[in-house]
Amino acid sequence: VLGDGEQFTHFFDADFTYANAALARFYGLSGASTNAVVRVPAGSERGGILTTGAFLAVNGDPDETSPIRRAVRIRERLLCQPIDPPPPGISVSREAAEKALKERWESGQMTNRERYSALTAAPYCQTCHEKRINPLGFGLEDYDTIGRYRSTDLNHLAIDSSGIWYGITKLDGGDVQSFNGARDLSRKLAASDSVQACLVANSFRFAVGTGHQIIDEVNELAGNLSAQELNDYSCAVNDMARNMIANGANAKAMLQSLGSLKLVRYRKEQNR
Repeated sequence: VLGDGEQFTHFFDADFTYANAALARFYGLSGASTNAVVRVPAGSERGGILTTGAFLAVNGDPDETSPIRRAVRIRERLLCQPIDPPPPGISVSREAAEKALKERWESGQMTNRERYSALTAAPYCQTCHEKRINPLGFGLEDYDTIGRYRSTDLNHLAIDSSGIWYGITKLDGGDVQSFNGARDLSRKLAASDSVQACLVANSFRFAVGTGHQIIDEVNELAGNLSAQELNDYSCAVNDMARNMIANGANAKAMLQSLGSLKLVRYRKEQNR
């Protein structure tokens, strides 16, 4: 996505990927025959960050997928929609729920989707899981925990990869899109203004060391931005977004405009 003329949307909906011979075999693709990493056609089951083994494995469990981790990573890193931490004592409640489900799960009587639905069925879990997490993560069940495309899970039961993306423009907004599978979600993410805005906001934070609306979402002691900073930073982010759009959704053009901002070139240490 940093190439001249490339659209940042290829990060999600590319019809190609990069692989050497070993990775191409793992993905079931052709076009790579040596240890050199080359561009290869992605086929119907591959393409975009959500279908890479790297993304899926790092957000999975050792043996099965983790719809929760996948959904939270998409929300927080790709949509800039922070998810509240679990309530205190949730690990104890989760262990009890897993114990109650153990026989059905290990005997192959339920899918991974059904298992996670049961594990998060308690009312205090549903605040986040009912719409924010589960429906989004369940739509990626067509890829196993290390990124292989699948139609059945570990229990040899048919995969249901239908999903619902609640809160497109903001976390608890009323806008909704349904999708089926990781590739379909990828295409919808690529077309989303929220994803574009998050990319620009994350790039700004990486370069400047602070968000454009808040210094640090995690550290409550980091202080607050001044009114002048809020105004200047928001204007800078808007300018970056406009520059990316004007150059055909090119992320490289956006980053070049970031490097030339007075906020970056003449930045001074802030005393808070």
